[in-house]
Order: sequence, then C-alpha cells, then structure tokens
Amino acid sequence: MKFLFNISNRFSFSRSYGSPNLSKVNFNYVYSESETAQMQVEIDASVDKIISDLIDSSLTDVEKALIIHDRIITLCKYDSSAYSSVEALPDDDFTVYGVFVNHVAVCEGYTRAYSYALSKLGIQSYSTSSDNYTHMWNIVEIAGKTFHVDLTYDDPMMDMNGRVNHNYFMISLRIQRKIRY
Repeated sequence: MKFLFNISNRFSFSRSYGSPNLSKVNFNYVYSESETAQMQVEIDASVDKIISDLIDSSLTDVEKALIIHDRIITLCKYDSSAYSSVEALPDDDFTVYGVFVNHVAVCEGYTRAYSYALSKLGIQSYSTSSDNYTHMWNIVEIAGKTFHVDLTYDDPMMDMNGRVNHNYFMISLRIQRKIRY
C-alpha cells in the first residue's frame, strides 16, 4: 500500500458561480515521478526496519500497535516551528517521508506514518481531525472495535530522547476497560 506524499498541502479549488459544489481542485506535486519512486523506496526501507520483528510474532495487535507507536515517537521529532507559522513548514513535515526519512514531522505526518506502518501489519487505521484545534490523530480498529491513538500528544515536547508517553494510546480502550498502559 502506497501513501501519497508527493502532493503539497497547499492546493486551490474553485466553484462554479452560484454553486456550493467544487468544480475544480488543483493539486501541486512536490517531486518528480522518479524522485517520488526513490523516496518511496526510502520510506519502505525505514518502515520495514521498524516492523520486521513484528510481522511473524505472536504479539497481539494491541501490543504491535504500542510498539509501532513507541518506535515512531522515538524516531521522529515534532517540528515545533509549526507554532509560529504552519505556512513556513516544509511539505515533508506533513508526510510519511518526514517521519521515516527526515525524522521531523507534525501531527499529520505522525498520523499518516502510523497508519502506513500499521497497514503493513494488517491493522486497520484511519485518520481523523479537528478543525477547531487544527490537529490530526488516528483511529485504530482492532478486533472490530475502534480506539483513538495520538502519537503527537504522546511525543514529549522538547523531544526527550528515548522518552515516550502513553496518555493518548488506545485511549478508548483504557476508558472502556480501565486498562493502564
């Protein structure tokens, strides 16, 4: 499964006069086709390294999801310059490439990277967002139930090397079953 990381977050759209429906969306491609193919190879090499010991393991999906959660947070640093100007951030900060290759991202990058790694293990994950807080996080489906996971909020600010929080890991699971991680 490949994720689009070659489309800029900055796009434009237009509507026909008097219509509420979009008539045209213009996407800006950040990289050439050959650059995109090479970047996908780099992404997959990093992801494969992160999940290789989990593919044939006897761990539960929740345990795998926790390990991936911790490995991504340990690998990546949140780009705190987002607080001053989101427009000034590099496009890669919003992508799996930002997380797995550059090791710098914002919430959208963390969310997409987590979904991508989980998908390689057969674990379904979706992204959701809040317009009020300009934030994105994951909804993970395990055993027919959905749980919220927010890697961004679990990554200590001021990037404490090797430190990971679990306050926003499977938060729905913890509330429903009072399980502590």
